[in-house]
Amino acid sequence: MSRQKQFSTATRNRLSDHDILLDLMMTEKHLSSLYDHCVLEATSPMLSDTIERLQADTHDNVHTLFIAMQQRGWYKPEQTEKSDRLQNRNLEQTSKKFDLTADSKYAVSSGARRSGRRVSHGQNQII
Repeated sequence: MSRQKQFSTATRNRLSDHDILLDLMMTEKHLSSLYDHCVLEATSPMLSDTIERLQADTHDNVHTLFIAMQQRGWYKPEQTEKSDRLQNRNLEQTSKKFDLTADSKYAVSSGARRSGRRVSHGQNQII
């Protein structure tokens, strides 16, 4: 009972290869994000360089995991063409929501603004 029951419980709780690779990839991406924050707050150039090397290793690991998952058909990023179409559609929708043309009330000109002090006939006037 004990030997066979322990084995069946252990195999039932195992992660698939897909789940393991996906978990590793997400962990490496999170680790890279943490390294990014550490680099920005490093107190010395030597510490910063060390963290950047660790982050580069993490990027290499993610790339290796990406290739392994892609070869197995488990990780399929969107094609660039479709991604570009979605981005253009989102930009068009945003432009329709907010009038971003040069004639809109939200447009900013680079001309002189009517603010500050102006000297007129020797007196300061606030505009």
